[in-house]
Amino acid sequence: MEENTDAYTTFANNGNFVDAYMIDQITDSNGKVIYKHKTEPVNVFSQQANYEMLDMMRDVFKYGTGRALPGMLNFSADWAGKTGTSQDWRDSWLVASNPNITMGVWNGYAHNQQLNHSRYSEQTRTLFAGFANRAYNVDPELMAPKDRFKQPEGVSKQIYDGLTDGKPTGYSKAAGFEVNDLMNAKYEPRDEIEALEPLTTEQQQPDVEDPSQDPNLIPGQNDGHEAEQPQENEQSQNGLFRIKPDFLQSHFPYTDLKAARPELLGKVRP
Repeated sequence: MEENTDAYTTFANNGNFVDAYMIDQITDSNGKVIYKHKTEPVNVFSQQANYEMLDMMRDVFKYGTGRALPGMLNFSADWAGKTGTSQDWRDSWLVASNPNITMGVWNGYAHNQQLNHSRYSEQTRTLFAGFANRAYNVDPELMAPKDRFKQPEGVSKQIYDGLTDGKPTGYSKAAGFEVNDLMNAKYEPRDEIEALEPLTTEQQQPDVEDPSQDPNLIPGQNDGHEAEQPQENEQSQNGLFRIKPDFLQSHFPYTDLKAARPELLGKVRP
């Protein structure tokens, strides 16, 4: 547990790993300091990459497996963290940081028995909340800092193509792949990569009467953006697009989309 929490503290320390310790200093009976711990931070992540990780881990407590935790706490803070479950439900973890502290808890059995599949997550959150609330009662300023994690220079909101990570194209906008999210300026999109092509009459499968029912297609979404107009004989039918086979092969050569559950893929097919 100490090593797990120690590792996640790196994100709260602006990308620097600082090994945990218990003894800060030792003095003799006369007050002379005979031992003083010296921290030796090790830089692991750039400030930009570190903040992007923090921002993603905030979502754990907004939409993810830890979303119920904030409502169990007697205080609020800028939390970022991660839940986890080991093989066969034998261990459950929850580690979370705010700008002041990082806390981690483990839920499991000493004899390695499986946890209750329907209850273990709630138990782990309850354990974390119990420790956090007790600590808040002792030191509220430590546990509930008013400051949030600071966004460094070089990180900003960028609009990009969620399919290619490049600049959005007319087709990607029409198909709903335009994304607005935090991005490291070092990797901001500079090129347009066209991964889609409009569905033409010739490309329709002969056994598919309604193009909207073709599992190989992505439905276009009317978001106010107009796709680039193709040639007349390439005009998209009903706003539908096909992912280019060469793009799938070059970017996802080991992905077997046929093995994926259709409801997760939507209309995307090889």
